[in-house]
Amino acid sequence: MRLFFAVSVALVLLILINSLSSTDFFIFIEGSLLPKIFHNDHEDFFGFSFSTVDGQETERKFISGFSTGSYPVGITFNPFTNKIYVANQYSNTVSVFDAKTDKLIKTIPTGIFPYSVDTNQFNNRIYVTNRGSEDITVIDGSTDSVIDNITVGRSPVQVSVDPSSSWVYVTNIDSNSISVIDGITNEVIRTINGINAPYGIAVNPLSNKIYVSNIANSTLTVINEDNNSFIKNINVQRAPAGIDINEKKNLIYVSNYGSDSISIINGSDDTVISNLPVGKSPVGLKVNPILGKLYVSNIASNSVSIINESNFKKVKDIEVNPSSITERAEYPYALPTNIKFPLIASFIAVNPITNLTYVTNTASNTLSLIDGETDDSIVRIGFETRPDNSGFIECNGVKNLNQNTTTVPTNVEATCKAVPERGFSFDSWSGLVFGSSNPIEFRASEYGNIIAHFRPTLSTEQYIFLIGGITGMSSVLLGWFFKGGQRRKFNKLIQVTNKAIEDADVGDKTESIIKLENLRRDIFNTYRRGSLTDFQFDFLDKRLISYINKISKL
Repeated sequence: MRLFFAVSVALVLLILINSLSSTDFFIFIEGSLLPKIFHNDHEDFFGFSFSTVDGQETERKFISGFSTGSYPVGITFNPFTNKIYVANQYSNTVSVFDAKTDKLIKTIPTGIFPYSVDTNQFNNRIYVTNRGSEDITVIDGSTDSVIDNITVGRSPVQVSVDPSSSWVYVTNIDSNSISVIDGITNEVIRTINGINAPYGIAVNPLSNKIYVSNIANSTLTVINEDNNSFIKNINVQRAPAGIDINEKKNLIYVSNYGSDSISIINGSDDTVISNLPVGKSPVGLKVNPILGKLYVSNIASNSVSIINESNFKKVKDIEVNPSSITERAEYPYALPTNIKFPLIASFIAVNPITNLTYVTNTASNTLSLIDGETDDSIVRIGFETRPDNSGFIECNGVKNLNQNTTTVPTNVEATCKAVPERGFSFDSWSGLVFGSSNPIEFRASEYGNIIAHFRPTLSTEQYIFLIGGITGMSSVLLGWFFKGGQRRKFNKLIQVTNKAIEDADVGDKTESIIKLENLRRDIFNTYRRGSLTDFQFDFLDKRLISYINKISKL
């Protein structure tokens, strides 16, 4: 009986302990050590008072962005494979990201100082200019591996692919030339000379024209793609740099680094339509033909200007992470401090399917993300639940399962709630937010994960078992104490009966029978109250009757 009682107690205690988590006792102590907070609570647990810290860090060095290699410059997007390729100038690598999640898929080694990158969407080839090793790295997009390195001119900077002909054009800024590569054989088939410090380059396959920015003499050179002959030089503003083309509208956009402006050119007659002021020191620019918007990266003002193509007016400027090294006080790499354009540059890629715009932030080692629908800087947030399948996270009314990601506007307040599944209860937050408040409010200012921690709790089966165990244990305890009382009462009545029989042997017969009958009546009343078992009552009563019958016959 005692063994059964001990086992029952152990099982009940085990269930109770399993329903608790160690974080019940330590999450508040941990939280109080975190230095940067925006919300405090004060709670009591088991008689002890702990200071809790719920929220997120408020001082962020950067606005938003997900990490790349060192000094990202060039960027391209392939909508057929949904991959983003980023040239990391001081890592000598290309980072490959999944555009659905912004997660790094692979890091590909290149030549020395990779600068620009472009893709041929039709054959899934990616071309990277290496200004230090003076060659082009060719990457197979199906395996994301290097298949060739092609030697070109001195200090190649920009690359542009004509997917219709598979010709690849490279500007060699120190050779004053353009290398033309056959994308099928990966060989340089000709070199176009006579261009003064060529930097940016773009091809319009519909008009068969090549546009090259001459950064030294503030002109844009137009070349016939069929015979590589010069068509004309277009005067733009100071230090023209990046070029992009809206092929259907036949509009050419040129960023003028030295004039803080862009030039808009009519591709039909190659004349300047307008010069539009943007931010400081614009370099990269990209058209989203679906939305009819042009995005311009301004490296000195750390911003992106958005231009409406329908009226050539600036919609707004969006702040992004720094591209200039002077904007960053601490840097984990030993790099020269006098790096400036054209070694410092920021370029743009557009995803026409999701209307997301990606911007390289060179000195910040990040990519900034812009929502083209709302023209807001956004961040991508991932959601995790621990343990797996223990619940989900609901943010601003949207249910997010484990490993889901979503984009949210930068620095806009959001509310997230952890919803436990059956058999679990919410415990705490970690990742971008921390603490034990549920729901919790936060402002998304960086990429990362929001992690909801749940702890096991009593299921219906465990609850029934627990109640049954407690009930059973109570019955055992009560029965144990009750039967102990019956044994004590029985022993006492045996002594009383033995004494009554001894007295009857020497006393008056009639008086003795009366005393024994009274004792029988008392024992019966004791039995009726439940203080004796059936066996104990029968034993005492039969003994008294037997002795009463014995003395009655005398």
